[in-house]
Amino acid sequence: DVIRRIVDAAAGMRPRALAAVHVLDVESGAMQVTASPEMGSLPLERPIHAGLPGIVSEQRRPVLVAEPLTDSRTLAPEWWRERPRASYYGVPIMVGDSLVGVLDYIVPEGVPDREEQETLNLLAAHAGVAIRNASLYQAEHVQSTRIRALAGVNQRISSTLDLDPLLRTITESAAQLTGVRFVSFWLADDRARTLTFTAYSDAELAADFSVRVTRYDQGSVGWIARPSALGFPPRNL
Repeated sequence: DVIRRIVDAAAGMRPRALAAVHVLDVESGAMQVTASPEMGSLPLERPIHAGLPGIVSEQRRPVLVAEPLTDSRTLAPEWWRERPRASYYGVPIMVGDSLVGVLDYIVPEGVPDREEQETLNLLAAHAGVAIRNASLYQAEHVQSTRIRALAGVNQRISSTLDLDPLLRTITESAAQLTGVRFVSFWLADDRARTLTFTAYSDAELAADFSVRVTRYDQGSVGWIARPSALGFPPRNL
């Protein structure tokens, strides 16, 4: 909501001006875009260093492109041909020394004046605070979720002697805590040197497992079970 307000405030500085905020997603290597409605035909997700915002992300300073159509980094030239007199101004959104996004400003004619540029720098600072706060909130939410999940597992361990539902709870909690889709337990029989597929976090994916018992000398699970892989005798996997 804050980012949308910042986009609207930037676009409202001049009639027919447009604005967008690109938030960096380091894990995916892309930027998620919140933009003026008129920019809806442009990609709402793009690589970090793509297009004119990519120049800003690389240089980490405000960038003015007076004639986007003549710049080799311009994406969607057909979009700019409909706005032949428009210019582009991009401001990096920083949190400390870290780049977290880019604020775009597009004016229909000419270039942004000094007052507009100063206002955009201020809006970029507000965007940085909003992105930082959202990141902190997300981290706190993830941490509280992990604590609740671990408390639930601990309660199960303390209250049940039934292994199968306990292992299923652990796999489901592990998937939730790590953000992966599938976690499984393979129980080791060190005498027979075999591993048995015992518990899992997703029944639909587990149904595709054709192998339910494997040996220590087979596959990646078997490799992990071998003493040479771990440096000590294997336990339940």
